[in-house]
Amino acid sequence: MTAATTDVPPGMENFVLSLSEDHMVPYPAIDDCSDYVIYSVEAAAIDRVVAEYGPSTKLNAIVGGQTSCKDPEIKAFEDHLPADIDIVSCHSLHGPGVDTKDQPLVIIKHRASKASFDKVETVLRCLRSKHVYLTAHEHDRITADTQAVTHAAFLSMGKAWHASEQFPWEGARYVGGIENVKINLMMRIYNQKWHVYAGLAILNPEARKQIAQYARSVTELYKLMLGDHEEELRARVLRAREKVFGAEDSPKWAATPLLDDRVLDQFSLAKAVQPTPTASPSEGGAPPAPTPLPNNHLSLLAMVDCWSALGIVPYDHMICSTPLFRLWLGVTEHLFRSRERLEAALRIAVRDHTFRSEDLEFTFAARGWAECVGLGHFDTWRERFVVTQRFFEPRFADAVKVGSAMVKAVLEIGFKDFNVTMKDDHGSSSYETTRIEDHDDSSTEFDETIDLNDKDYMTTGSHPTKRRWLAALRDYGWLVNAVLLLVIIVQLIENGWHKHGKDHYFEGAGDLTGFAPEFPQQITKFTPDPGFVPENTSEFFTEETRRKWLGLVPRGLGYLEIPSPGDYDNLPTPLAEFPDQFVVTTSMTHQLHCLYAIAEAYSALTSDRSRVPEETPWHLTHCFDYLRQSIMCCGDVALEGEQTTFPDGFDGSDGWDAKHVCKDYSQVYDYLDRNRASDKAWI
Repeated sequence: MTAATTDVPPGMENFVLSLSEDHMVPYPAIDDCSDYVIYSVEAAAIDRVVAEYGPSTKLNAIVGGQTSCKDPEIKAFEDHLPADIDIVSCHSLHGPGVDTKDQPLVIIKHRASKASFDKVETVLRCLRSKHVYLTAHEHDRITADTQAVTHAAFLSMGKAWHASEQFPWEGARYVGGIENVKINLMMRIYNQKWHVYAGLAILNPEARKQIAQYARSVTELYKLMLGDHEEELRARVLRAREKVFGAEDSPKWAATPLLDDRVLDQFSLAKAVQPTPTASPSEGGAPPAPTPLPNNHLSLLAMVDCWSALGIVPYDHMICSTPLFRLWLGVTEHLFRSRERLEAALRIAVRDHTFRSEDLEFTFAARGWAECVGLGHFDTWRERFVVTQRFFEPRFADAVKVGSAMVKAVLEIGFKDFNVTMKDDHGSSSYETTRIEDHDDSSTEFDETIDLNDKDYMTTGSHPTKRRWLAALRDYGWLVNAVLLLVIIVQLIENGWHKHGKDHYFEGAGDLTGFAPEFPQQITKFTPDPGFVPENTSEFFTEETRRKWLGLVPRGLGYLEIPSPGDYDNLPTPLAEFPDQFVVTTSMTHQLHCLYAIAEAYSALTSDRSRVPEETPWHLTHCFDYLRQSIMCCGDVALEGEQTTFPDGFDGSDGWDAKHVCKDYSQVYDYLDRNRASDKAWI
């Protein structure tokens, strides 16, 4: 058995592996003779590494990986491994420094015989872990449910506190058990290498959706706070509470609340950086703890709103949860299980403007991380992470001590045992109890696998010019207050203009009514596919070509049912063919329908005129004008270079080298399919 890592250590060209006294294997040939190979590399590098070593894998060997994001790993295996190779992947749901005994270990039987799968189980049994059987998609979805948004929340907290130039434990707002968890776990995350969390967020398709929704939830709740919409805020939060935690008379925490909050009060980072009290403050001891100030807990309200919007019930995936997630769910549950605490947070959110500027920074931070993830920018992620890491770095030593003590105490005392269902490879279920140990997130990617040309992002340094400027800005606090007041006034005026106080999405090629969500964007390079309009135009009318076109659009061709039309503004007139429903269609699918009609008419005219549809003249006249305006509306200004596919003698651009900023089409497709008015498959 061998394990591959991203970087090749110095001297490996002369390295040999002793398999027996008379069998010496040089390093490059290890992959050729191994019966079982595990790739333990960063998710971002898995494709490159498998492409290099995978094709030479031993005949009928078994290959797996230990990345925390299985989608790119499985794609790399399918693309680069020979067809005779069995694929059985795995993922230890704990850090590398933790005793593996009784820890959850996910095993993924992707492409393997029973004999190969049993062999992998036998090898992994030496770890004495609890085996959990999932598919790659289930693994990524559950990992996203339990980790992606949790990380986004803590990353946003750190970014907001950094932007405000404050160590939160030094003020009076962040005092008490809930705040101790927020601060300590934020510090633990920023004390890690930047790539540990980047791969999970950017490469996991499910994680992208959830981080984008969390940013939307933060933004929309903050706007309700700014607009003094207390009742609308309360109704929305209570709806989310019931959807996530259950009805008032039978909440999911009734029998086993996750967290005993009495354990948390002692783990304040503020205490760690003060002298040990001996008698009283006047005798050199620590000053008394500041009286806690009101807090609206926007990060927690947004988390539950996000879970509600995505249909996530966090208790369903405790088997794949990490201590960070359990602590986060525990403090969220702590707030929401007390109607008194929750009502206080909602009142403060609207009526107390003391910390509006900090909430604004948190909103900016959440949106910034979501945009970074949506665009797939690893470099931007690294820069955003490292600059905040440098700010908190002088306090990491204290934070690690206090945070570790808190996690250990909470996991040993505060959490209740959870019974979880584990499926075997035949689909049956067995019930076992998963022990929770002192470990952080489930990333098993090596810290040493950062790009070799990477700079030292951990170098400390102060920013005296910036700090002086910020100090001067604080002296003019009235100016900040004036600007914030202006923002509030503008929001109030805007809400007054809109009949229902709903936010309209003025994104490019978006939906003005607010019914459609905002979609993450990604960079896309077009590729030619002549299969949609074959060169032999008679083939256009084959079932194969029709299936290609139908594969572009969801069922119902973008006809959407609006269940509560009174909740939205600027809705068009509903379609008359649905007299008992409020149904409208969607511009994108209408455009594809028109394009199909033009391709159909062209193919008929050039192969079999009897196939020309009867309505072609007026229909095509409409489609030409409709597509003209649609193209102009989109206004794609991507830059294009010299052609590479035209016949000899023809110059110009074929557009295939341009990089376009596009909506994530898979999410657009899913949205249209979820809200379809009918199941009819047509174009």
